[in-house]
Amino acid sequence: MEKVTLDFEKSKYNSLKRITSLDYLIDHKIKIWFIGFLIRLILSPWLIDTYDYRVFRIPVAQGLLEGGALYNDVHYNHMPIYPYLTWLMVSIVGFENPFITSLAIKLPQTVADSLIPFVIFKIGTKLNKKEIGLRASVLYALNPIPIYEIMWATFHSIASLFLLLAFYYLLGNRPLFTGLFISLGFLTSQFPLFFFIIVGGYWIREFKKIILSFTSFLLTSASLIAIVLIPNGTSLSQMLTDLGSHPSYQATGQQCPRPILIMANILFGITIDVLNLFSILLFLSFAMVPVYYMIKHKKENLIFNYVVYEFVLLTIFFYCVHTKYILWSLPLIIFWSIERVEVFGKIPKYILIGYVLRRIFFYIPRDYHPNDISFGILGFLFAELILGIIGLSICRQIIREMRAEQFHLLERSMFSA
Repeated sequence: MEKVTLDFEKSKYNSLKRITSLDYLIDHKIKIWFIGFLIRLILSPWLIDTYDYRVFRIPVAQGLLEGGALYNDVHYNHMPIYPYLTWLMVSIVGFENPFITSLAIKLPQTVADSLIPFVIFKIGTKLNKKEIGLRASVLYALNPIPIYEIMWATFHSIASLFLLLAFYYLLGNRPLFTGLFISLGFLTSQFPLFFFIIVGGYWIREFKKIILSFTSFLLTSASLIAIVLIPNGTSLSQMLTDLGSHPSYQATGQQCPRPILIMANILFGITIDVLNLFSILLFLSFAMVPVYYMIKHKKENLIFNYVVYEFVLLTIFFYCVHTKYILWSLPLIIFWSIERVEVFGKIPKYILIGYVLRRIFFYIPRDYHPNDISFGILGFLFAELILGIIGLSICRQIIREMRAEQFHLLERSMFSA
């Protein structure tokens, strides 16, 4: 009996080893990516009472189908791409069958998220790290976080896809395409605008490329925004008012963005507005740290670490505002942790724990009242701390590696002299 058990365990281990071997992944990568797509497609319609679906997707689709103008009659706190994708899908299938409606509304997110593994693989190839890119693409394809985000009816993988494409073309020194995909990400959710911090740091010595990418961004953004606003008679000020209602810009109520600021307010009496401003200034200060290394040294050796640092930093400072930041960071974090698997290989698991806690505490009331620390706020704070500690460990390691690269380059220059 013991021999049978040992044989079974050995067989199971060999099967797992074969499935995770590089040759197997190379031969079956498209099948695995397709399995990831099927999982997303099959599971996507089953949640039809989530906050995003009930409060945003259905009302926005109904309002647009009835002839309402986005931002003017149909209020929405993000950019226009996803509302019109929602309108398009619902105009095809209608509202008669809730299951089919849910499937259709989530289909653009499903398709976009299913394309991300391919882009991760292409980024790995571009960085001459094809094996790591392949493994990262497979892990992302089967990762439960983006799958659940699709079921929840968010749209953040669409922006994530555009940001990764912007990164891919940044690596290829294609400023026009870089600007184009930043624009498409921005027109999905206003926050991908931060990617210009990365563009500015990477092309700091090639100002012409910064100008080209920004011009491409402006032309694409202005054209598509004009198409949305002008025919509907919607003013730009009304659009900005709707965008300004996003919880990222607020500090109280059910969508309280940063519990750690609430705690600082209660403990030290500093106003939330001051704390918000301080956190933004602190974020911008930290965001500039790796730019120094990009200016001083050969940027091709540092670019991936630089991009991971900026994405993770965004997650540290703003994760509890919205899950989009963890979703945007996740493909790069997986790639980064695989490359350092002996020390940081478990980071994706810890991120999953923080994400699950965040989703659990979403359902617990967390309205903020002065001098009142609710259980919901404490839960969100705990989830924020988990992600913060993980993120800080990543950022710390990246700065160490950048400093080491600086030291090696200095050594080479001394010996060559």
